[in-house]
Amino acid sequence: MTDPIPTGTWVEIHRVILPPGERAPGVPTDTGRVPLEMRVKGFLTAPASLGEEAEVITAAGRRLRGTLS
Repeated sequence: MTDPIPTGTWVEIHRVILPPGERAPGVPTDTGRVPLEMRVKGFLTAPASLGEEAEVITAAGRRLRGTLS
């Protein structure tokens, strides 16, 4: 495991929003075969290590959770 990244560091998180089987029926077939993913950059709200669940505050002020990447 890596050393925790300190609070306030600019980082990126990742989360799968919808797995392939739950995508909208109107999306193209090749698009529907892959998950809908979110990647967001923001400032860490608490120390976290790579691969752990973390919360960030984006530049727009949104609070989002995902896996620290």
